[in-house]
Amino acid sequence: MANFSSIERNLSMLLTKFPLSKQAIKRVYLFLNYLLFKKKYRFKIHNNSIDKIEQVYLLKENEESFFGYYDKSPLVDNKIISYISNFSTRKIPNNNISIKIVISSLFSDKCHCIATTKSYNWQQGCRAQWLSDNLLIYNDFDDKKGIYCSKIFSISQMNVVYTFDYPIQDSYKDKYFLSINYRRLMYLRPDYGYRNLPQLPLSEIKNYSSDGIWRIDIHTGSSCLVHSLNDIIHLEYKEVFNYSLHKVNHLMISPNGLGCIFIHRYYKNFIRYDRLIFSNYLSFKVLIDFGMVSHCCWISNYTIFGYLRYKSKDGFYFIDVETGTVSECHKLNTQTNGDGHPSSYKHFIVVDTYPDKSSMQKLLLYDFRNEVVYPLIEVFHGVNYNNQTRCDLHPRFSFDGRYVFFDTIYLGKRTHCRINVSHLTLNV
Repeated sequence: MANFSSIERNLSMLLTKFPLSKQAIKRVYLFLNYLLFKKKYRFKIHNNSIDKIEQVYLLKENEESFFGYYDKSPLVDNKIISYISNFSTRKIPNNNISIKIVISSLFSDKCHCIATTKSYNWQQGCRAQWLSDNLLIYNDFDDKKGIYCSKIFSISQMNVVYTFDYPIQDSYKDKYFLSINYRRLMYLRPDYGYRNLPQLPLSEIKNYSSDGIWRIDIHTGSSCLVHSLNDIIHLEYKEVFNYSLHKVNHLMISPNGLGCIFIHRYYKNFIRYDRLIFSNYLSFKVLIDFGMVSHCCWISNYTIFGYLRYKSKDGFYFIDVETGTVSECHKLNTQTNGDGHPSSYKHFIVVDTYPDKSSMQKLLLYDFRNEVVYPLIEVFHGVNYNNQTRCDLHPRFSFDGRYVFFDTIYLGKRTHCRINVSHLTLNV
């Protein structure tokens, strides 16, 4: 079997207490397994309704493309956001080298570079996302002010129409967006940070009163600190918090815009602990606090789905943010071999897997109304991309449910791709 056993997963959990050793051991172990279990193909389509894997953007020889995280759709009104790098994405991002933000067409080879940015990472790009069918917002660095910022670009005017002094983490249409401190991320989790400013001193990392989650009104530009890290630390306070370093990440606004979830992560002796928190911007509450929260998504205004630990068991769960009710997703937990990144459309959830012993990643479609799991595709993930340069598939539905977009390296370099799943999502 090419999947990792429960014994191997438990050993991996034990090694989390030794993060630096874990990285080295994991890399060697994965490579040895690949040599033993490697397959004769680099991709395979597992569902007859899918005819091909398409590149979103036709790459030139020295180019790589990607979109980044799984929580946003790159497509609106037949326009697709991609990032293009002429710098090898096998290397750590370079603050002196920009990536391009391009808009391509769903139905033609037309493509326009609308901007460049030096504030990015390989996992989330520069958080470019659509505010409407005409406006998109993305992160950049303001050289004059020496700060990270976000810019709104108008497709109709082909120009930046507004700049905010706060970088974006998530947005709700063209109404408001939420911001976090990317310098703190760079210190505690560089996979998601930017490299344009010097590392924060430890004294600033321990300043929790003036850092946290900001809300910015897109129309007026007004901003407020909704929850400081100090507020978050004192929510169901634990003594261990005094001896830990803290951050927030992975903010996700509810579909109706009335609240958000986020992960409070704290580190004690280099060991990470997670809490999942829901906020309606007036008050907030802890939803999950069992040490591990990985990846979540909204499936309705009041229900989230995610991979996390609940009462000592890791797996996929549904959570009602109003009642706090937690329900295990037995079907998907028996069909997968661990963590994944979920994206939802109506009663469907698409989720990826991490590379197995053959270095193959899979995409699965889960119909939670009818309790059916459809294998979609599997693609090869080379061992040359690892740690900060890894290429998770990060699947994301289009708004109409017809397409699933994802990043992959099965072609030998990072490539933004899509598959058409409309025969499954629109006919069931």
